[in-house]
Amino acid sequence: MGACSQEGGYRALVPVDPMSVADPEQRRQWQTTRGMQVFSFWETTTTRPTLDAMLAPLVSREPSAWGTWEAAEALRRWSFARRTPQPRAS
Repeated sequence: MGACSQEGGYRALVPVDPMSVADPEQRRQWQTTRGMQVFSFWETTTTRPTLDAMLAPLVSREPSAWGTWEAAEALRRWSFARRTPQPRAS
């Protein structure tokens, strides 16, 4: 975070020390009291996109939470069937 904000020209979108993102207790407090999901940095010349640092992972790191390959394949097939248009009757 320090290199991003100091040498990279990025600044925190909110008026707090960007290094506070490294503190797990601070991140938990932001999540519970403010509903914060990301910590955003913007580039001062606005020629580069905003960078968002996730405060917590959205996907579990535990493989057991991912489900089985069969379940993933069934979801993929269901999703494909929903997106595929049905042929029109002539």
